[in-house]
Amino acid sequence: PVAGVTPALIYTGTNESNKQGHSVGYGATGTGQTGYQNNTYGTKRAMRNIIDLIIFPDGTIGSNGSILLSDFDSPAGTNNSLGQWGSSATPLDLEGMLAPGDSGGPVFILEGGVWYIAGVHSFIGDLGPPAGNNQVDARYGDILGSTRVSSYAGWINSIVPEPASMTALAVGLVGLLARRRRNR
Repeated sequence: PVAGVTPALIYTGTNESNKQGHSVGYGATGTGQTGYQNNTYGTKRAMRNIIDLIIFPDGTIGSNGSILLSDFDSPAGTNNSLGQWGSSATPLDLEGMLAPGDSGGPVFILEGGVWYIAGVHSFIGDLGPPAGNNQVDARYGDILGSTRVSSYAGWINSIVPEPASMTALAVGLVGLLARRRRNR
């Protein structure tokens, strides 16, 4: 068990779309103009991006999909890859993009004053012109995809007990051991 850390809560709602996703990772760094640079891994960085779309693995759009998509908007507003689906071209301050080494990192959202893990970073892609450059290099116009945690929350909770469940299990085991000792 991990000690001294309060585990993040798993998001089980369905309101991820159009929320700010806050991400942390140790992947390669760069800029939206140059893309990521090799051999720049290992520094923890954070970024924000709007969760623009929810899709299914086959690429169809749907509110029950299992992938959260965001696009990397440029300050000029010219690289809105997901604009045809209603995405805003206005970047957030600290807007960013995934790069190699960031996969498996969290996407946090804030709802009702509580932070939740809403996604797990999975891939980056490029939809091509006019917004992208046909290269998956973390430049303006690229998209990031994260596995939607709410789609798998039931399974996750069945495998990884919540902290309260672990405490109850530990108390129960201590009680059983004490009872067994008394019966001897």
